[in-house]
Amino acid sequence: MILFIVIMNTCIGFWQEYNAEQTMEALRNMSSPTSKVIRDETRTTIPNNQAVPGDIIIFEDGDVIGADCRLFEVFNLETDEALLTGESLPVQKNLELIAKDDQALGDRLNMVFASTTVVKGRAKGIVTTTGMKTQIGKIATTLLEVDTNEKTPLQKRLNKMAYFIFLAAIILVIIVFGVHGFKYSNEVAIYAISVAIAIIPEGLVAVVTLTMAFGVRRMAEVKAIVRRLSSLESLGAVTNICSDKVYVLPHASVEPKKRGEGVVYKTSH
Repeated sequence: MILFIVIMNTCIGFWQEYNAEQTMEALRNMSSPTSKVIRDETRTTIPNNQAVPGDIIIFEDGDVIGADCRLFEVFNLETDEALLTGESLPVQKNLELIAKDDQALGDRLNMVFASTTVVKGRAKGIVTTTGMKTQIGKIATTLLEVDTNEKTPLQKRLNKMAYFIFLAAIILVIIVFGVHGFKYSNEVAIYAISVAIAIIPEGLVAVVTLTMAFGVRRMAEVKAIVRRLSSLESLGAVTNICSDKVYVLPHASVEPKKRGEGVVYKTSH
């Protein structure tokens, strides 16, 4: 029975992660952006991941920028840098020199950055960095350095419970042998082992996995993709989500109430 539960748990986890990976791969293939570059005085279109330093890229409305570039020709260019800097409004670019070496990303107006989007105008720029050396790549590198093996709150509680169960099993074995005067026999040993195993919740692993699988299925119905079941454990421990952006839901009863320097909106959703 224990072996069956372990196999079932493994199969459910594998199937969920496999489906999520397939969905993510399909989304990546659907949204693989391209860049219009000038190489050897010839204009061509290449995937963003094939851009190299020194390429001249032409930017137009709707383009996803595939590399960090230094602009040298601008015609009313504005880019959406919310993904990189969190700035909700488009940033207007120009050709003015950057005064400081440590200028903030949001103030580097003669640069465009990978993964941002052109929302207005057109321009030309020279690729300076690509891949993991771009600003968005540096953020990705930082995230990769985060310890992903850290246990979730649920795992920590299960570990504590495992230690408690193990201690309780040892105590029960001692009690069983104590009742029989610590005289060893096959019957006493089998009884002691049976009592120790009986306290182990073999079905707990299956219950936790099935509960997460049902949660993932409900999230998929509202277009939320979960790649790993363990991420639900961390999400379940979240009590507050803080954001510096304000979003008022449609059909909401807006009642502004001052709280410090901000405004709190009460909604009906």
